[in-house]
Amino acid sequence: MRTFKKTFILSIVLISNSFHVVFAVPTDNPFRTKYTFNAPTWTDSLNWSNVITINDFKQAAENECDSALQRAFRNLGSLGGTIYFPGGTYTFNADIVLPTNIILRGETPTQTDARLSDFAPPTRLIFPKYVPTFLGNGTPNNSAFKVIRNDGDIQNCGLIYLDINRGRISLGGSASQRILVFGVRQNNIAQPDAGVPDMTYMNGWERFSYRHTRNISVNAKRAAAVVCSRINDLQNNTINPINDDSYDQPGYILKGTFLPKKGADVSTAEDSPGGVSSSGFTPMKYGDRIKFNYLDHYGIGISGTKMNPTINPVPINQQILLLDNWILTTMRVSYFIEGIGAIARGNVKRDLQGKMAWIHPAGKALNTNNSATFENRGLNFAGENLIIEDNDLEVFRHNFYSGYASVDGEGILIQWQD
Repeated sequence: MRTFKKTFILSIVLISNSFHVVFAVPTDNPFRTKYTFNAPTWTDSLNWSNVITINDFKQAAENECDSALQRAFRNLGSLGGTIYFPGGTYTFNADIVLPTNIILRGETPTQTDARLSDFAPPTRLIFPKYVPTFLGNGTPNNSAFKVIRNDGDIQNCGLIYLDINRGRISLGGSASQRILVFGVRQNNIAQPDAGVPDMTYMNGWERFSYRHTRNISVNAKRAAAVVCSRINDLQNNTINPINDDSYDQPGYILKGTFLPKKGADVSTAEDSPGGVSSSGFTPMKYGDRIKFNYLDHYGIGISGTKMNPTINPVPINQQILLLDNWILTTMRVSYFIEGIGAIARGNVKRDLQGKMAWIHPAGKALNTNNSATFENRGLNFAGENLIIEDNDLEVFRHNFYSGYASVDGEGILIQWQD
């Protein structure tokens, strides 16, 4: 039987006539380290001290970390603990299904304020890229769009100081508790809309980014937090710029016939979406107007299980926290928080000015007026006894080729789960 070791000590290794320093794995509560007495006490109960290192479970012939992570899960067993990923790049082919009582932790970055452009955790988790093909039914969706998720309810789990590319986060459930997402950087998150393609008139290869996807989604009965995370910064990062996986789709067929603005020259690229059809459908000649877009959806959503505070015998504080995050989104809602006693503080939202929307947000029809809902919201919140303070929210409306501008664009909106 193969046995695995835990890493405890500082070591110095001589490699190519230079010293390589390997530091001891961290065992502190990072929330407590950064926020001292302002950290929720429930974060201290997570298993920070029982630490194993992922590299001790990776076999020499393995290029990916999927199998190594499964071995590490088995080693920790039901009691759980922390799996530490030293600085470096770790590739995964499949979803990560996080068991209860498990924390995945990367190396602490030099800059721990996610609102600054030099925030970039040195531990990088890379998931498969969706590489489109424009023939037949296209590239299968299951080749990419992976998720860090759980099966059933979980407790005492965390994702700490990880730079994640192409891995959506969806954790928790109605009975889950003590879930912490802290110091995560994340890019190129999308989910294909299940309604596209509509094979009654579309090409089989057409794809559209589902507008209700969330970069990070956390649900819990109580005790959940998304803190110090930076979402969709792509090139807006001075340490580790990341390419945008969004791609053009020339030839994408949409329901509806293009109606140009009065007096417009439909022969020009500026005034026409592409091919003009009298059949009730428009093929998009210019593929940049029908992108598969990794920014057009929700950002971070965190929710406490709905409960009625008036029928409970004691006051409720679900301890739902959204703190000091940074997001760039171009459609839907950047931050969604709900719960009793929920707090949203110090979060930043950025947007792109001059956005042009050629199509309906469901990806199946041209958009010719302002009847479609793009939302363009900074923060939605709902619940009881909430604190919403010191958030910096930048929101711009969409322009339409027909001359309309979208009616959406609220900075803050009180709205129960939408």
